[in-house]
Amino acid sequence: MTAHQASQRVRCTSTVLVAVTMVSCALVPSSGCRPERPPERPAVAVEAAVAIPPPVPDERLTPLETVRRAHEIRRAGRLRELTRFVVPEQCEALADYLLAADELTAAGESLKARITEAVGVGSADAYDRTGVANALGPFSREVTCVSEHLTGDRAVVRISVGGRLPLEEVELVRRDDRWMIEVGAAVPELATELRKLARTLHRVADDMERRSLTSEQVGKELALRQRPILERIQKLTDDANPAESQSD
Repeated sequence: MTAHQASQRVRCTSTVLVAVTMVSCALVPSSGCRPERPPERPAVAVEAAVAIPPPVPDERLTPLETVRRAHEIRRAGRLRELTRFVVPEQCEALADYLLAADELTAAGESLKARITEAVGVGSADAYDRTGVANALGPFSREVTCVSEHLTGDRAVVRISVGGRLPLEEVELVRRDDRWMIEVGAAVPELATELRKLARTLHRVADDMERRSLTSEQVGKELALRQRPILERIQKLTDDANPAESQSD
């Protein structure tokens, strides 16, 4: 395996098919009665025993810890907090990109559920679009931070996304006494096309509710409606990364 194959630079905004984790909230059932309050002194002792230490301040995080915390915040759906960990000039475009990816993920999950209900799990897996959740570099669903390398006020953190190889590289820069992630220049209109793709998946799901479609018919509908959008997405990413498109 060459060095290039062993790791590749993460550029979140140049990914063709992307989505991010949709985190569900757990409902805690109520017992319907309030337990008797224990004596004051033992209660204080219990609270002290289980007290959780405050998180390490952002400015004290290492590059690897910065990537890990940004990933945790993204998984929790706290998009606004990501501005603390991404260079300011890239925050707005990244936020729009991630919101579009949220819509694509939701649409893919909706379509998969509809296909499962109509024609079975096996057929639904054939048209599964939810795997793109692991195509967002440090903001993917399954991220493991592997190593970090510092050179002055710059750093590279290597991560495994979805447990696969090659490893990806996340670049960080030291600003205002903290490490911040660089996601690269935005691909113009990519978020718009992702939203169009999400609407297309929703329309196919709606058609399945109104009509009785076989697995083959679903495949044809998807291919017909997705093709022009995917072609535009491919062109956008090729134009933004001409060197990569030529090497392919």
